Amino acid sequence: MCRFLLPLLLFFTLQVSAQKKATRNDKWERSETIRKELYRLKGEIASGDYASLQALAPFLDDTSFVQEFLGYHNYPNTARNVALRILNENTLFLPEELQLDSSLNADRFLSFLQQHKVVFNDLCEIFLITPPENRQTTYQLKQLSEYDIEQLKTDTLEAPYPGWYYENQLDGFLVQKNPQAMLWVAAEWYQRRSRFNVYYFDDEDFRNLLRRLTHLDIGVPNDKGEFTFLYDDDYYAEAKLNLLVYWANHYQDYRWNDQLGYFENTKEKGVPKSREEMLFPALLSDDDTAALLAFRELAQLDPVIIKEVVKDYDRTSFDRNYALPTFPFDFLPPLATLTQYCRNNGFSYALPAWLEDSLALVTDFPHFSVKYRVENNILDKLSVADITALEFYGLTGNDYDRATFSLGRILDKFYSRHLEEISSDPKQLSLFLLKAKLFNELSIIGNCNKYMKKFERCKPIIIERLKQLQQTTADTLTRQLCEEALAVNANYKPWQVSIPSRGESYNEVYGVTDLEAKYARLMKKFPDAEKRVMHVPVLMGNISYSQIGQAVKLLLKDTAMDRYYRFHFLEADFGIPFDSFEEDTINAFLSAYALYNEKDLYAYYLKRNGIRCFDKAGNLDFAGVYDMLKYGVVDAFQGGGGGKRDDGVYAMIKLLEFHFNTRLGFARKRCKSGYGYSCSTTTEAAAAWMQFLEAKKLVTGVEQDPVSFSPNK
Repeated sequence: MCRFLLPLLLFFTLQVSAQKKATRNDKWERSETIRKELYRLKGEIASGDYASLQALAPFLDDTSFVQEFLGYHNYPNTARNVALRILNENTLFLPEELQLDSSLNADRFLSFLQQHKVVFNDLCEIFLITPPENRQTTYQLKQLSEYDIEQLKTDTLEAPYPGWYYENQLDGFLVQKNPQAMLWVAAEWYQRRSRFNVYYFDDEDFRNLLRRLTHLDIGVPNDKGEFTFLYDDDYYAEAKLNLLVYWANHYQDYRWNDQLGYFENTKEKGVPKSREEMLFPALLSDDDTAALLAFRELAQLDPVIIKEVVKDYDRTSFDRNYALPTFPFDFLPPLATLTQYCRNNGFSYALPAWLEDSLALVTDFPHFSVKYRVENNILDKLSVADITALEFYGLTGNDYDRATFSLGRILDKFYSRHLEEISSDPKQLSLFLLKAKLFNELSIIGNCNKYMKKFERCKPIIIERLKQLQQTTADTLTRQLCEEALAVNANYKPWQVSIPSRGESYNEVYGVTDLEAKYARLMKKFPDAEKRVMHVPVLMGNISYSQIGQAVKLLLKDTAMDRYYRFHFLEADFGIPFDSFEEDTINAFLSAYALYNEKDLYAYYLKRNGIRCFDKAGNLDFAGVYDMLKYGVVDAFQGGGGGKRDDGVYAMIKLLEFHFNTRLGFARKRCKSGYGYSCSTTTEAAAAWMQFLEAKKLVTGVEQDPVSFSPNK
């Protein structure tokens, strides 16, 4: 019986499968038929065909599945929703005339068409009842600044003009000096509004042409009811419509002025722009110096005006000048608030000459020994009176141009050293708390948004002073920030480092047999250096310390490969601090490698880079070691790509492992450079060694020092 059941079961399975396939095909074909009809109607409606508008009505009751595509993405929909979207994109009814919402059905729409005179408006190229000239909008007129006018010389359309320029006979209007030209420019701009899967990216052509013709910026409400002068990111075209309404009602107010060379409004003058409004366009300039000067000045102007102007710029797609901070429009309101507070309370944010000269030495990626020495010199000389100037400097330029990792280390150590001094002055403490709030609003990663961490672990006297300030200040914000700082302290729990599992196989391999033969096979198998780049680091990731010399000599011969990919494993896998991988640097390393044993090699490089972790006799100074572990794993002050700078910390950890003859449970190598995902930061190991030194009482008085900004999960 089983012999008969199996074929029968197979037969029914095939039948069901065939039926399902047929059903799916039917559904797809019906979807395609409906979609094509809807898209046909959409095209004819957009061209002004009233009959097609009527023919669309039945689809408002049709919930059939329709498969659409938005770019490269599937966009499942229904016939009804597509029909509603077509109406939204191709009709312009006032809310009191018709609501295009979920309540609209075929009968209501057809009844509406019968009861109202719906026409296709040539100005808007859309169906409506009330034309633009019978609508109203609020508006603002502002005179162009000298900078705006200068930019128009390079930004405005020049011949040969795009097709729409001639299609609207703008050349004829302008020859006749007819102000109706502005109306048709605004109309064409509205006609090119974004629609489903259709976008227009040259809004500036229209905006700049209108500005050149009038020497005015015209602001109108956008879809959120907020005034905009930029019109970018106007997907729903509410602002473009309101601009068209303005011109439909006011183009007659303009007359050509031969002396000025533009259409002048004869009824009302635009108001002059504020200094803030004049400077904002310079942030988009290709001139780095102009952009930086504008940004720095804006950061010192009225924060109320800054916040208002930022709203318009921040929601646009304008590209900043790359000499500026990554998020200039997020940075400006907090910075303007900070500088105003400083001026009102007698704090300086002007960079002293000595500090400016010192900071110049740590830009452009100098060698680590230079960075480390200059950073320490700055820390030894820096005072509480100068610290705001350093922060203002660090936030008024591109993060890398501002040596953001150097600033991260300097500010981290400075605030740990001086927090007690700062807390002794209510004005300084209030300023620090305000910075904690404002820098957290910068919308960027980095130490800048971790200022409150300094209260996690600090001396009781600092907590008492926070409580006193909370009780005595008249400022509501300061009281709130005191409360936050006290809560941070009360909720602090020491970080218990979790040591990685010893079973991680990628760290278990330590040494490669027949290294030269395996390298030779790689050379033969991958003669193309670009392909070899992916495989050589994998091999080098498994070698032992004793094989470094042999490996480096092999790699020196492989000159077709980039130096970074050949020698980066020395730093990543073994912790040797390098500033470059040039041949002279590698040869110098080989000399030191031949001269010293493994322990002494790490000591040599730490001393060579000026790390303050040895006494005069050359022995480990554990206070200096602890300081390096605590502040050597550095987060950028702002930005920095989310990475950490940990130059020298890995070498320090290796030296400690030899000194105490333990790895604290960590693997022999931090990294296998051929497997980037298996590389771990030195953060956990550095924290574990800090706890080790504390437990051994090799450092004292550190239990109430503020924590570092950087080493945290």
